[in-house]
Amino acid sequence: MSIDTATKIQKVLQSWPTGTVSTSAWFTDLGISPQLLRKYSVSNWATPLTNHRAACIKTGDSVGWQGGLHAMQSQSGLTVHAGALTALALQGVADYVRLGAERGCPISC
Repeated sequence: MSIDTATKIQKVLQSWPTGTVSTSAWFTDLGISPQLLRKYSVSNWATPLTNHRAACIKTGDSVGWQGGLHAMQSQSGLTVHAGALTALALQGVADYVRLGAERGCPISC
């Protein structure tokens, strides 16, 4: 591995938040070509989530739905968010959700 390539992988690993997915656009913004990203995958630095390497996780990293949501919001520029019961739980008010509520009204209406 050349010094330039070693420097790039260090930049990637330092910039990559733990527990998140990173998109090919994010790698491109860091100056990582698709060929170099493939090399990182073969070298076991990054694990692609698809055959097309459109999104990767750090090899050995544990990524949940929050890590995927982070990628969609910060790297893809999508205005997506957690909704429904997940949003209520994140706000700490999921205890107020009535169990067995009728369809269409999951909270006490």
